[in-house]
Amino acid sequence: MNLDELQAVVWAAREREKRGNRFMASLKGINLDADENEVESNEERFAKAQARATATLEGRSQTQVEFEQFDIALDYEVEE
Repeated sequence: MNLDELQAVVWAAREREKRGNRFMASLKGINLDADENEVESNEERFAKAQARATATLEGRSQTQVEFEQFDIALDYEVEE
C-alpha cells in the first residue's frame, strides 16, 4: 500500500466517522451541519420547551402560549 492509498483509506474512515457522529447527534436533536448563525441558544431552546410543556399541561396550543409571552391574545369567538 503506497502513501496515496493510505491517505484515501484514512480519509474514507474519517468521513464514515463524521457521518456516524452526525447521525447520532441528529437522534439527540442536534444539527451539526447548521451554521453558527442558525444555531439556537440554550435560552431559546429552553423557552420553546417550556412553551410546549405549558401548552400540554393547560390543554392549549403551543402557538397560543408563545404569543401570550409577547402579550398577544389569540382568543376569538365564532359567531353562528
